[in-house]
Amino acid sequence: MIVSGTLRAERLFRQTLRLARRISSQGVIVWRGIRNPDDWNRFCGVLSKYQWLANGHPLSSPERTCLWTLSQGLPGVAVPLYQLAQYSAVATKREALSCQLLKAVFNEKMHALKPILRAIRSGKKAAMMKYDDILGDTLKEIVADMKAEAMHNLFYDSAIRHDRMEIAADAVSSLIVTGIPQEVAHSMVALVQKQYPEATREQVCHEVCLRYYSTRESALAPAKNRRQASAEVVTVD
Repeated sequence: MIVSGTLRAERLFRQTLRLARRISSQGVIVWRGIRNPDDWNRFCGVLSKYQWLANGHPLSSPERTCLWTLSQGLPGVAVPLYQLAQYSAVATKREALSCQLLKAVFNEKMHALKPILRAIRSGKKAAMMKYDDILGDTLKEIVADMKAEAMHNLFYDSAIRHDRMEIAADAVSSLIVTGIPQEVAHSMVALVQKQYPEATREQVCHEVCLRYYSTRESALAPAKNRRQASAEVVTVD
């Protein structure tokens, strides 16, 4: 039988000799996170496998040290921080982790844990006992917020893709009416949307017509990019 609990639970087993004897009969281990450097490196090695960034890389030695310092070697803190940092890397289009990013995400998303981790860092039981019952609840709230934000981003991205598909379909239909062949309309609409993701249907149609009929320069491209845009006009025999 293995008995586990927080530091507050330790007092329950010291109330009588019988309980104290039972709890200490197989030895007592006070676990304060991963402290052994080799164990932490193994943990980070496994954690690095769950990185889904375009510019992803195994955690470097400074990044591993930074992650340990921020989480105090607690996997229950390190894993959510690692996940949140990846969400931030994707949202900011950096697509890579760094010590600076880990610290920024921790300060922004996990600041509620600072007094708890400060108490753990101090090694003082009295300080840790003030927070041991809220650490789990705080982490649950952080993970729940993280999942909610991820779902929001997922729905937002899906909505953007859906809107662009609708704009593309409407633009192609309108361009066919103007006499542009369907295949050419499809390819030119895709090209314009790639260059100008925020363009409306009217802007897409106008830009394609300008390029197809070569009547005048691009209306969307900045002056310095118009020469480059005109070089990408699709021609049809």
